[in-house]
Amino acid sequence: MRTTTNRILIVILAVAIFAALAGCQNPAPGEDYPDYPEEMNGYEEDPGQEVRPPRVHTDFLWEITGGQGRVFLMGSMRVVADDYTLTPAIADIVGQMDALALEMDAMDADILPDLMALMLYPDGTTLADNLSESGLAHLTAMLEAYDLNEGAVLPIRPSSLPPTFLAVLAAQSDFTIMSVELLLNIMAWERGMPIYTLENIRTHLGNLNALPADVQERTLVLNILPPDEALAQLNYEYDIFLSGDEQRMTAFLAQARQQIEDADEGFAYYMHSARTRIMADAIISLLEGGQNIFATADLSRILGEGGIIQLLEEAGYQVVRVAPGDVDLTQMPAPPQIELYGDSPDYAAEDEDTAFIPDELPAPSAGDDGAIAPPY
Repeated sequence: MRTTTNRILIVILAVAIFAALAGCQNPAPGEDYPDYPEEMNGYEEDPGQEVRPPRVHTDFLWEITGGQGRVFLMGSMRVVADDYTLTPAIADIVGQMDALALEMDAMDADILPDLMALMLYPDGTTLADNLSESGLAHLTAMLEAYDLNEGAVLPIRPSSLPPTFLAVLAAQSDFTIMSVELLLNIMAWERGMPIYTLENIRTHLGNLNALPADVQERTLVLNILPPDEALAQLNYEYDIFLSGDEQRMTAFLAQARQQIEDADEGFAYYMHSARTRIMADAIISLLEGGQNIFATADLSRILGEGGIIQLLEEAGYQVVRVAPGDVDLTQMPAPPQIELYGDSPDYAAEDEDTAFIPDELPAPSAGDDGAIAPPY
């Protein structure tokens, strides 16, 4: 029996997971974008400000056709400002869909114990036992800068630590511990919609934890920045996100990916190339299943070289950017009768390692466990 308390806990936990899934470190402000200070509208000058004027936003939304079904794919960001809301046009589209597809179903409280186990060291050790002297010094400095308790943070594995800092940063600023994906997740749960997931979150976190210790440490240091710098970067990315400017966002994410690749090519391959292929294959499976699906994924996996859009177009599908208010919802293919797995449509209870896709649809090409291990 799922409880409201469990769902609140899993939503809070999911903030950390979603940010970890993004896996991209923002470029340093001002270095590669000369217009950075002007575009920030002064926000970077006062990262501690309490009030952000309401902002109008343009959705990143694509319509995908060419299979037996129809998929609307919406780009998400790790966190959003506390004044962000889903537009009525988006809510109308979601209301006409047969199911929602997410990177992770945050309202599924059944996965909470597994995620907690994967996020924490299992053997009683802590980061103090697993980081180098310089890595621990960086972490200690950041704990002080963010005013975090050492005892509460040190048991967390490196793969889940940067999102923890992001959640704290959001709480200390005018952002909220939400994302577009979480808002859609809650909407779908409230409406009783079936929810599919685009990858196996358990396998993903297991892969991150299996990375070599030095790789985990490098990515930890790369992704945990002083709060004023981290907030300036977050504001910059958020301004592009609100603008809906696909060209600027693509350039921004390419720079971010390059930073990850410079730090470790194997980690970059896993976080972008491998996982993006898994999600693209899952979307293709849903398209060929004949349903009307509203899907969402982080923009870092949708745009640019090797992104979901490129992979789908190479596979022969039509991908068109659309304005939510202009979507024609009258020409929707009739949904097929698909037998799902009991009460949870995205989870194969008989095999925890399979991808979370109904068995009538083809499985992702990445393998039986729905994941590709990093090439180490």
